[in-house]
Amino acid sequence: MKRLPIVSVSFLLLCSVYVQAQMTIGHYNVHDLGTFGGTRSSAYGINDNRQIVGYATLPSGVEHSFLYSNDTFRDLGVFGSASARLFSAAYAINQIGQVAGYAQSSGGQGGNYAFIYQNGSMTDLTSRHSGAWGINSSGDITGYYVSSASSFLWSNGNQINLGTGGTGLGINDSRQVVGFDRNERAFLYSAGNISYLGTISGGKSYAFGINNTGQIVGWSDGYAFLYQNNSMIDLGLGSARAINTYGQIVGFNGDHKAMIYQDGSMLDLNTLIDSDSGWILREANAINNNGEIVGWGNNPAGEEHAFLLTTGSINPFTIIMASDNSPVGGVPEPSVLISSLVYVLFGGFLIKLHRR
Repeated sequence: MKRLPIVSVSFLLLCSVYVQAQMTIGHYNVHDLGTFGGTRSSAYGINDNRQIVGYATLPSGVEHSFLYSNDTFRDLGVFGSASARLFSAAYAINQIGQVAGYAQSSGGQGGNYAFIYQNGSMTDLTSRHSGAWGINSSGDITGYYVSSASSFLWSNGNQINLGTGGTGLGINDSRQVVGFDRNERAFLYSAGNISYLGTISGGKSYAFGINNTGQIVGWSDGYAFLYQNNSMIDLGLGSARAINTYGQIVGFNGDHKAMIYQDGSMLDLNTLIDSDSGWILREANAINNNGEIVGWGNNPAGEEHAFLLTTGSINPFTIIMASDNSPVGGVPEPSVLISSLVYVLFGGFLIKLHRR
């Protein structure tokens, strides 16, 4: 009888332990990512190198995008003077540390502009009022145009209007985009084609995230869903915000508590942290392939702060405030009335989206 070489057995055992480690839900430690001197912050993206993005408030209450990386908590600033009352927010980060989001400008028409942040610099993507929500490992970005209220795919400097209305919210490494259309229907854009995912009970649906195996998560009619094999699966009351390569899903439940869903069960993340931590975890917005989770909750002081959940400790970190970024220029002149109306309507959606 042939015996498997010892080295092969060891390799197989290591692989088994590795996969089990990625898939096991255990006890988490809560880390408060803090603010830039204000009272609110939220984290929206995390990669496998534990680089985290989101927004945090200044003492004035203005929101600025942040990047947590290498023991620093960095203010990414805005398009214009860092001292002006302009806001920005970062919503996604890929595995090589490129960041996507939107920032206000003091130049041209002002307003919001989708950006990519890389190599220490924030760059305007579209030269028009827009926002970016998702980025993949190749630097392809999806988001929305404000003036036309339509989703887009940005790739290597080329912009593709997806023609759905609404916005793109997530993108995977196959350039598949998910989001919702102008009628608040979850969609999948793949290889140039749009397909609609349906709903839980005939109402509305939003697709928030897609992993590299094509599994999609989102919200429909008050319920979190997983979409796979051409079927929408009801996960229970709440909203699913993100899914990693291993199929672990995070979001929040019907009680507006942060949750993780795995192997057919939705678990309240508040039951997986120390009961005397003083935290109430509200929304889990992203999970990496190491099982680390980010989102926002009420900290022991009652303030809404960004959190990081890990199974270990983190090092103390340094806060780095922003320097000025160059103002955006050369913006096409839109109709002031139409632009204002669309901005107000879409701004209302953005506020609503934070709670879905």
